[in-house]
Amino acid sequence: MKIGIPRALLYYDHYPLWSTLLEALGHEVVLSPPTNKAILNRGVSLALDEACLPVKICYGHLAAVEDRVAALFLPRTISQGPGMYLCPKLMGLPDMVEPTLGAKLLSPVVDLRRGERQLFRELAGVLGAKLREVRRAFAQAQRSQEFFRRAMQEQKLTPQEALAGGSCSFGEGRLKIGLLGHPYLLYDSFLNMDLFAFLRERQIFPLTPQMFSPQRLQAALAQLPKKLFWLQEGEIMGAGLVYLEEKVDGIIHLSSFGCGPDAMIGELMALRAQGCGVPLLELNLDEQTGQGGIETRLEAFLDMLKRRCPA
Repeated sequence: MKIGIPRALLYYDHYPLWSTLLEALGHEVVLSPPTNKAILNRGVSLALDEACLPVKICYGHLAAVEDRVAALFLPRTISQGPGMYLCPKLMGLPDMVEPTLGAKLLSPVVDLRRGERQLFRELAGVLGAKLREVRRAFAQAQRSQEFFRRAMQEQKLTPQEALAGGSCSFGEGRLKIGLLGHPYLLYDSFLNMDLFAFLRERQIFPLTPQMFSPQRLQAALAQLPKKLFWLQEGEIMGAGLVYLEEKVDGIIHLSSFGCGPDAMIGELMALRAQGCGVPLLELNLDEQTGQGGIETRLEAFLDMLKRRCPA
């Protein structure tokens, strides 16, 4: 069976896991195209106005691939372990998008608080496979996911480079900058308006959260007086604290308009950066954001960093 996966949201975190699992069970995976203006417009027309930009984009990606597949794969990801919760909008996304779709939606519940065995039962039921087949396929999928993670951490790759099996495009630049944000903002070149290309043209090679191990991020988070509730916000905050340890020259935080957790983390990180004397630029994105305004703010920020860090 042809199964479509949207190139949005948790795609940048878990694509090797789910694509390997589906292929090991005999399915053909069809990926939606990279984000473009048509996908954005379609997503905006289908989603509620109150939805954040990444959720609207996911609507567009599902619509872009549904005519080419027999079913769409969109897990309902709740928790990746005790005390590790995802955004409520991601938890409820399958219910939100299903009325707008013409194709069947496969949305297994991923809640690792209940253990892997329950996850295997869930996948077997949704995908119509035997439990032993799912267990075997999942072991293979975990190996693919671990290879993907290690490539990003050890070779300093972006998810796209790791998925393509490419080599590192980063190197030593004049400025050392850390990027913060959800992977679906950091790595979607349409949403971030080609931020990586903009920086590379200026010989700036930024650090990203995925270039550090979860253990390093968790160790940095231990500095906080209280554990953060949201899993991805913990990853962002942990990376920001690691950047301060690495003595970066500046930090750029990409956030989505209307995202409460992003707003909270942005304030916490700004206070930490200020205390360490590290400039932080907050870029808040929605469907109305213009590339010219973003580039102007980036140019001003980089000029300020260069004045602070003369050659």
